[in-house]
Amino acid sequence: MLRDDDDRQFEADLQVGTYQLRVVHPQFGEWEKSIHIAPESQYQFAIDFRKMVKLTVAATPVEGNVFIDGQATSYQTPREFDLRVGKHTIEVRRKGYILEGGPRVINLEEDLTEPLLFTLKKVR
Repeated sequence: MLRDDDDRQFEADLQVGTYQLRVVHPQFGEWEKSIHIAPESQYQFAIDFRKMVKLTVAATPVEGNVFIDGQATSYQTPREFDLRVGKHTIEVRRKGYILEGGPRVINLEEDLTEPLLFTLKKVR
């Protein structure tokens, strides 16, 4: 098992082309990103699953409860909170409403400057 302070590094020489990078931590989840390697270029990525970033979740036309990775939170929209770097599923629920478009999967790398806006539709 990896430790919380494990700073393992992975290096690979990749040919010119497009790649889907995926990093998985056994405790903190995963991170994904599509990259394009251009001729004569070098890329370096550092993924720190311990890093917390800011995220704002809002809903319209009513407030709702925020769920992260399928788990209920104590957060109600609108709400700004910190979340670990990585891939997360975010959704907003409210009794008597359905979430238009369903949950959103996001890959957090840094603070989001714009809120994630969800639309709740009254069930008839």
